[in-house]
Amino acid sequence: MKEKVLKGLFKILFLMEFVIAGITIVLLYATLTTKHYGGYWSRNLLILLVPMFILLATIVILNLIKNRTKIEKVFLGFMIPIGWCYLIFIGLGYTPDENPHLWKSYEISQGQFITPIDENGKSNIQVPKDLVRAYQNYQELNQELISKETNYQETENKVNPAQNYNPILYLFSSIGLSIGKILGMNGLLIQYLARMCNYIIFLIASYFAIKKIPFGKLVLSSFLFMPMLIHQAVSISADSLINSVLLFYVAYHLYLFFKKEEIQKREIIYYILLSIFIAITKIVYLPLVGMSFFFIFKKDMDKRKKQVIIITSVVATMLIGYLWYMFSLKYTANEEYLLAHNVNAKEQVKFVLTHPIQGLKVVEHTLLEIGEIYLYGMVGSHLGWLNIQIPMIKIIGFMMLIVLAIFLEKHEVSLSTKQRIWLLMISGVVIILTILALYVGWTGVGGEIVEGVQGRYFIPIAILPLLCCAMKENYVKIKDIHIYLLLMLSLLNVSVIGNIYEFFS
Repeated sequence: MKEKVLKGLFKILFLMEFVIAGITIVLLYATLTTKHYGGYWSRNLLILLVPMFILLATIVILNLIKNRTKIEKVFLGFMIPIGWCYLIFIGLGYTPDENPHLWKSYEISQGQFITPIDENGKSNIQVPKDLVRAYQNYQELNQELISKETNYQETENKVNPAQNYNPILYLFSSIGLSIGKILGMNGLLIQYLARMCNYIIFLIASYFAIKKIPFGKLVLSSFLFMPMLIHQAVSISADSLINSVLLFYVAYHLYLFFKKEEIQKREIIYYILLSIFIAITKIVYLPLVGMSFFFIFKKDMDKRKKQVIIITSVVATMLIGYLWYMFSLKYTANEEYLLAHNVNAKEQVKFVLTHPIQGLKVVEHTLLEIGEIYLYGMVGSHLGWLNIQIPMIKIIGFMMLIVLAIFLEKHEVSLSTKQRIWLLMISGVVIILTILALYVGWTGVGGEIVEGVQGRYFIPIAILPLLCCAMKENYVKIKDIHIYLLLMLSLLNVSVIGNIYEFFS
C-alpha cells in the first residue's frame, strides 16, 4: 500500500511542483514588495513563505533524485519555478507588444475570431479599460491587483497593431481570459491567468521537444533557459506559442528522420499539422518547412511515404501561408509611424527589385552594424519594452553555457555534412527574409540600415546552427553534467529576475 501511494505521488510530482511553485513565488513577490513599500517584513507572509519554500525545494530535489538521468525531467524541475518568477515579477503589459496581443486575445475570447475591417481598411476594437494599461512599478500594480473591480462593459476604442495575427496563436491565452471572467476575476488577474495558460503550453511543448529530439537534448534544454525566450513564453504574446511550437517542430522532425522503427500514419499526420502551423505564424518562418526534404535521404522509408510527407507538408504550408498573408494585407496599422518615417512598402519593393544588389548590401550592412546587438537581444540583454537592461556579463554567461552544452552530451546520432549545410541555409534564408520584411514594412524608402528588427525574431531558427555543431565525436564526459549545467542556468536566471525586480520596484 505504501509503495502504491509513493508511486502515485511520483506521478503527480511535477503537477505538485507547478502548484507549489506558483504559490511560493506569489508569496515571495508579496513579501518583497511589502518590505520595499511598507518598510517592514510581514510576519504573516514569512510564516507562509518559509514552509512553502522548503516544500518546493524538497519537491525539486525529489524530482532530481528520481529522474536524474532524464534531461527533459531535470529541465522541467528547474524551469517550473524559474518561469513562475518571470510570470509574476514582470509587470503586466510589459513584455514586448503584450497589450496589443492581449486585446487580440480578449477579442477572440468574446467570440470575434477575425477583426472586422471597414471600407477604408481600418479596424477598431472595443477593449475594457482595465486591459489598456501597462504597469511599470509594483506599487501601482499592487494597489489595483486585488481590490479593483472591473466593469467589462466600460471600454475604450483601440486600433490593434496585432489585428492581422492568426486567431489560433491566441487559443490558450483567450481560454485563460474566458475562465478568469467566468470566475469573476478583475481585468488584472485574468491577464495573469492568460499568461499562465501560455506558460503551461511552453512547458509541455519544451518537455516533449527535449524528450523526442534524438540528439542535442542538453543544448536544446540550455537554449530554452535564455531569458528572452522565457520572458516571451510567460507572456500573452503570440510569440509564446510560436516559439514553443516551432522549436517542438524542429525536435519532432529530427525524431522522425532518425527513427529506426517504421513511421506511423498518426506521426505523419502530426508532422503535417506542425508544418501547416508554420504557415499561420509569420511568413518569414516558412523556409523551416524545407527541413521536410531531409526525408529524401531516409533510406529505411518507402518512396510513397516520402512523397506524402514532403509534398503534403511543403505544398499545404506554402499555400496556407500565402493565403493568410494575402488576407492579412487588408489590414492597415501604424500609419502615423509610416508617414513620419517615409515608409512605403510598394515603393520599397520596387527599390529592392530594381536595385537587388543594393538590397542585399543593406542586409549585409545591417548585420555587420547591428548583428551583435541582435544576438545579445535574442538571449535577453534588454527585456520588457527593451528598457530592462541585463548586465552583459550575465548574457555572456548564458551564451557560454549554451555553447558548452554542445560538447557535454554524448550524441548517438548526428547530422551529415550535407544536412548541416541545408539547415544553415534555412537559417540564413529566415534571417535575410526577416530583415527584408522589416526593410519593406518598417524602414524609409532606400534606407541604408533596416529599422525595427529585434533579436527575439530569430529565436525559432537559432537552435539550428547549435544542433549543426552537435557531433558524435565532440563529447567530454562529466557525470551528471546536465544537472549542474541546468542548475547554473537557473541561478543565472534568478540573478536576471533580481534585475527585473529592481526595475519595477
